[in-house]
Amino acid sequence: MLERKDWSSWQKRLLIVVILASFSFLLCLPQALTREVTMGADSIFHYNRFYEAAMQIKNHNFSYFISLYGYQQSGRIVNALYGPYFAYFQGFLVLLGRTWFGYHILSRTLLGFIAGSSLYLLMRRLQVAKPYALLLSLFFMTTYAIQYWTILQGFSSWGAAFFPLGLLGVVDLFKHRKANLVLIASSMGLMLQIHVLSTLFLSVIYMGVGTYILLVTKNKWHFIKTVIGSVFLFLVMTANVWLPLIQLNLANELIQPYINKKMVEQTITGLDRAVLVSPWSLLVLLVAQVIHFICYYKRWSSITKALMWIYLSFLILSSGLFPWFLLAGRQIAIVDLIQFPTRFFFYAIPLLLVVVGLQLSQSPQKYFKTYRMFLLACLVIGLSYTWKASWDNVVKNYRSDTFLQTKVHTTLFGESEAIRRAYHDENLKKLLELVNRSTPDYLPKIKKPMTPNGLRYIKESRYDLYEKFIILDNLRFDKAVEGKNLIVTWQTNNQQSLNLPVVVYRDTQLTLNGKKLATKDYQLNVIGTPTVLSQKGTNQLLLSYQEPWWLWASLILSSSSCIMLILMQFKKIRFTNS
Repeated sequence: MLERKDWSSWQKRLLIVVILASFSFLLCLPQALTREVTMGADSIFHYNRFYEAAMQIKNHNFSYFISLYGYQQSGRIVNALYGPYFAYFQGFLVLLGRTWFGYHILSRTLLGFIAGSSLYLLMRRLQVAKPYALLLSLFFMTTYAIQYWTILQGFSSWGAAFFPLGLLGVVDLFKHRKANLVLIASSMGLMLQIHVLSTLFLSVIYMGVGTYILLVTKNKWHFIKTVIGSVFLFLVMTANVWLPLIQLNLANELIQPYINKKMVEQTITGLDRAVLVSPWSLLVLLVAQVIHFICYYKRWSSITKALMWIYLSFLILSSGLFPWFLLAGRQIAIVDLIQFPTRFFFYAIPLLLVVVGLQLSQSPQKYFKTYRMFLLACLVIGLSYTWKASWDNVVKNYRSDTFLQTKVHTTLFGESEAIRRAYHDENLKKLLELVNRSTPDYLPKIKKPMTPNGLRYIKESRYDLYEKFIILDNLRFDKAVEGKNLIVTWQTNNQQSLNLPVVVYRDTQLTLNGKKLATKDYQLNVIGTPTVLSQKGTNQLLLSYQEPWWLWASLILSSSSCIMLILMQFKKIRFTNS
C-alpha cells in the first residue's frame, strides 16, 4: 500500500496530466464539435507518409524503404529519410482515428499534450514554481509554434513540442558542470527520430553550451570522453536514420526539399510577422522580457542568463536582423535545410517561456498573485486566439466553395464536397485519391534523362513532371501489393513504349512480364520514372527493392537502444520536484 505522502504526490502528478490533456482537447473542441478541419500545403504529403505506415501496420507488410500504398503507389522513398519510427507512430494514430478527421483531432490533442508536458518537465527541472510552470506550459500549446500543425499541418510543430525535452541535457550541463552521457544521447536521439531540423537546432545549442562547459571545467579530459560516449550512443540510437541516409545518397542523387532563395522575406520581421501576435499576449511577454533583460540582467542566475542568450540568438536568427540575404540560394546545405528563418522563432518561444518562468519564480513572493493573474490572462487570450484562428481557417478554407481548388501543385479528382466527405470516410485511401500533391522530395535526380521521343525535361519544374508522369499517368494503370512487391498491370492494343508511374532508384528491381530488366532495358526521365517496351495485350510489372544487408541489424540495434535509454531516464522524469 502506498504511504499517504507518496499517494499525495502521485495524485498531484495525475492532476497535472489531466489538466494538460484536458486543455489540449479544449483547444480543438470547436473543430471536434463542428467536425470541420483545414488543410495546408504539406497536408497531403504527410498524410501519404502516415497512410503508408498505417497500411503496412494493418497488413503486416513491412517495407522500410519504398512506398507500397501511399504516394500513388509509386515505390518512391520518403519515410526512410524522414523520421521513420515516428512515421510508424503516426500511422498507428491514423488507424486509431479511423478517419482523417479522427486522426486530425487525435493527433492535435496528443501534440498539445506533448508540448505542454515537455515544457512543464523542463521548467520543474529548473525549479520554476509549479503554478507558473503549469500556466506557461498551457500557454505554450496556444502559440503558433504548436498551432502550425492545426492550421497548416506544418510538421515543425512536432519538433517544437519535443524541443523542451531535448533541452533537459542542456540544463543538466549547466547545473552539474559535466555531461550526462545517457541524457544527452537520449535527447538528441529522440529528436532525430522525429524531425531533422529540430535536431540541427538542438545540436547547435549543445555545441555552444558544451564548449562553454569545456572551458570552465577542471576535468576536461573526462568531459571530452563523456561527450564522445554520448555521440557514440546517439549514433547507435539513430542507426536506422543515418545509415539509410548515407546509403541512399551514395547510390543516388536525390532531389532535395524546396530551396528558398528569398529567406529574408520569411522572417518574423517580414511576411511572417503575424506569428509574433499569435496570440498577441506572446508579444507582450516578449517585450516585457527584453525590458527586464536590460534593467535587471545582473540579478539573474547564470543559467537564466545562458538560456536568455540562447533565446535571443534564436530570436535574431528568426528575424531580418540576421543577414539571410547573404546566405540564401548559395548552395549551403545547412541554410537550404532551414528553408524559412521563421522556424527559429518556433524554438525561441519555449526558451522565452522558460526564462519568464525563472524570472517570476525568483521575484518577491508578494507579487505572486499578480503574476499568476497576469499569466492566466495571457492563457485566456491564447485560448481565444486558438479558437478564433481555427474558426477563421475553417470558414475561409474548409467551408469555401473552392476548397483546395487554388492550392499550387495540387491535382484534384473530385469536387469540394466530395473531398469534405472523404475526410470522414473510413476508407482512408479515398481522400488521397481525390487530392494529389506533386511534391518531388527525395525522388532520384537523373543526370541524363530521356523520354521515348528523345525530349529532355531538364527545364520543366519537377513538381509539374511529377504531376505529368506519376499522378496523371497513374490513371491508366492498375496497382496492387503482394508482399514487399508492387504489381503494376495495364493493357495495350499494340507493342509500344510507355512511361510507368513508378520511381526507380539504384536498388529498385523491375521485372516485366516475367523478365528481370537490366538498366539498359528501360529509360529514366528526370524524376526517375521508367519507360519500357510493353507487349500487345496484358502487361505486368513487378517492382521491388533490394534492401541492404544491414537493415534489420540497424533496426534492432536502434530500437532496443532507444527503449533502454529512455527507460533509464524515465525514473528521473517527474511532474513535480521534491
